[in-house]
Amino acid sequence: RRVKIWNLDVDGKPEGFREKSEPRALAFSPDGWLLAVGSENGVKLWRVDARRDVQSLNRPADALTFAPNGHCLALHATAQTVKLWDTAKERELARIESHGPIRSIAMSQNGRLMAIAAEGGVISLSSLSFRPK
Repeated sequence: RRVKIWNLDVDGKPEGFREKSEPRALAFSPDGWLLAVGSENGVKLWRVDARRDVQSLNRPADALTFAPNGHCLALHATAQTVKLWDTAKERELARIESHGPIRSIAMSQNGRLMAIAAEGGVISLSSLSFRPK
């Protein structure tokens, strides 16, 4: 239940924080200041430098990824749904349905494509009709 962060430029012990339940997914924001931690109890956004949580979502998540702008977080919301969450305005932007139980998600560098890997070896590409801001 402990998330450890190593500073590879400095020798020493890792720093980190403790979660209430076992983390299932981790994703850094592109600027490296936020770490999204998904578990069966929900998603927490942690400020890496302060080692404190700044936002919580009551949605379990087994897969997470940030859009390149750092303000849109894609999370595995249900067995077959990915939810796009605006971390700045704390609101849902969209939902994307999968063709099967989700295993992993990724977003393109320009934020216009989402790849969803599902059970059975199915990979779906979804074109986002908006650019996450």
